[in-house]
Amino acid sequence: MKKIKLLVLSVCMSSVLVGCSDSYEDSANKTLKETIQSTIENRHEIVDGFLKQQNLNQSLSNQFYNCFSEMLFTKNPTLKVGEVLGWCETTYKANPKKMDSYINFDNFEKQFSKWDGSYRPLEQLIKNNMNDEDSYEHVKTNYRLILDEKNPTAVIATEFKGKNTYGATVKQIVKAVVSIKTGNVIKIIS
Repeated sequence: MKKIKLLVLSVCMSSVLVGCSDSYEDSANKTLKETIQSTIENRHEIVDGFLKQQNLNQSLSNQFYNCFSEMLFTKNPTLKVGEVLGWCETTYKANPKKMDSYINFDNFEKQFSKWDGSYRPLEQLIKNNMNDEDSYEHVKTNYRLILDEKNPTAVIATEFKGKNTYGATVKQIVKAVVSIKTGNVIKIIS
């Protein structure tokens, strides 16, 4: 009996170390804020579980995931996963072609540092154009979404400190337009 308990504990602990995955049933009452902190793989599992529970074709997985992904970033973070996926289902049943307009935010999300919130591609551009890139110190990064159906973008603003040509540490803000679909910087705007 003790061996079985130990084995179960060991499996559970290894799941924690690699990132425990929740089924749709486990996640339906979680908030979007809680769910956005889970892995992308876990979110795919949640969507697939929802499709299975609702008896919807698994071939719809990418469309439903894109709908869910967009809502994770654009809706009130206190909303529940089940409610939001229900909206995706309602949209699908009312107009299946509308599902093609939703945006997958994964490539955009992957570019943010989990450590300090910086946007890595913009940070690298800033460092490449600094007088002393070793003096770079990230202060904060924020963004604003522009969800044009054909070209969804975000305007990202990064505030940082660094040394100028005179050796004085100065604070600056650089803004850039970024593609949500690819995560790449399109252009610097200030």
